Amino acid sequence: MDFSNISWVAVVASIVANMILGWLWYGPLFGKQWAAEIGKNMEDMEMKPALYLIPIIGSFVATFVLWNVMGATGLSGVVAAFWMWLGFSAITALTNTSFRGTSTTLWAIEQGAHLVGLLVAGILLTVL
Repeated sequence: MDFSNISWVAVVASIVANMILGWLWYGPLFGKQWAAEIGKNMEDMEMKPALYLIPIIGSFVATFVLWNVMGATGLSGVVAAFWMWLGFSAITALTNTSFRGTSTTLWAIEQGAHLVGLLVAGILLTVL
């Protein structure tokens, strides 16, 4: 693989944007509803710094894979992000939701965050 044309600025910006998105999404926007769906209380949840390492790595990997898909297919960042989300994240999570018997509300909250995060990464990879 040739990494010479990847925008590392876009990769870093995507990671930062996704961390901000996660804070907003699981905080002021949908935090209480999400916590209720998983049977927890926001006030009782312990936010250890080590927990943030997984989404940072995940954002890096997702952005890097998205860049590769864009390069291999010629799709725009937004289009590639949508199809990646639909084909790999949304349907897998929906299958898990149906077998676990968890709510579609939880699915929508979590998958909404994944979709928006990938779309943001696609935009950043396109413009930076």
